[in-house]
Amino acid sequence: MQLFISESLPMPSISMNPAGGVTWGQDVRIMCLTTAELLGGTFILKKTSGSFRETQVPSSNSATFSLLKVNFDHDGSYQCQYEKNISGQTFTSPLSNSITLLVSGSQTRHPNP
Repeated sequence: MQLFISESLPMPSISMNPAGGVTWGQDVRIMCLTTAELLGGTFILKKTSGSFRETQVPSSNSATFSLLKVNFDHDGSYQCQYEKNISGQTFTSPLSNSITLLVSGSQTRHPNP
């Protein structure tokens, strides 16, 4: 008798506090949540452009990523993903919907000399 395991991880949800626009130097928290009851996985926070990527092993079905003292490098869209190793195989959820972080403030990207 052969046993085939087909594991499909649900798409996580993503939220941000404060939502939307923030001021230069402010702290932002991005929350990722999955409905999966599987513990021992990893949440991945990715920026849709660039190489930003953070991971977190949660103790529950959610993870909070803190972006401290944001600047214009943090500007952009973010997505969450959930990854779990089951029986030596890595399963990855679909990417969450994206949220956009808009940073505003008195700092400028290209100061005039």
